[in-house]
Amino acid sequence: MCADRDEALPVRIESGANISDRCVLLPGVVVERNAVLGSGGMTRKGMVLPAGSKWVGSCDGGPVNLDPGYKSTSAEAASESTIKPFGRAHNMGLAPYHVVPGWGHGLIWAVFQNSAVSFRAITLTMSLALATAMLRASGRTSGEYSLVLVSAKLVPVFVVVQNLATLLFLVVDVACKWIIMGRRYQGRFNWDESDYCQRWQIYLASSAFIRSAYAGRGILDYLRGSAYLVW
Repeated sequence: MCADRDEALPVRIESGANISDRCVLLPGVVVERNAVLGSGGMTRKGMVLPAGSKWVGSCDGGPVNLDPGYKSTSAEAASESTIKPFGRAHNMGLAPYHVVPGWGHGLIWAVFQNSAVSFRAITLTMSLALATAMLRASGRTSGEYSLVLVSAKLVPVFVVVQNLATLLFLVVDVACKWIIMGRRYQGRFNWDESDYCQRWQIYLASSAFIRSAYAGRGILDYLRGSAYLVW
């Protein structure tokens, strides 16, 4: 049940329908069998998304239609299978390649995430070691160290090491992309026909290295909107 200022009406989502992230369903909306409302979809009040249709985003108060849906009768549409390519590949084993199970993907993500955190900790350890060596080389004893002196040595060293590590992780990320994905091609890559989507998920896990930089944003975030991003 969903309500606006005037009334409360039920929202019905039928079998096989897919509602993505950041969608808004207003009162009285019906998402029929196997219909898809993509990311950021904004429906109108009382709107019916026909069986098998595909919608996304918002324009003039309603979602944008990408596919009108089934061109068959309502009875034929009701008999259409609700099993998607992902389900055929992961749940029914109908893919022409080895499908990594869910726990395997979880393990891969855990390994890459933990490795990224560990490598990031190494940058601070290296900075401390270098700053310590510089202080010892200055000829001062430990009793002569002050907070200002230590900070004057440690902060510049950490900035340099951190940025060098970030550039190194960018190289690692690009290498992982070419090793796991190779050259990307335009086209449809359904889960039950190609291992492209599975390899893409594994690559996303490996990108934990680059995303661990700069408070979780990664160096590429600072190149958005520029020509450098597509180099």
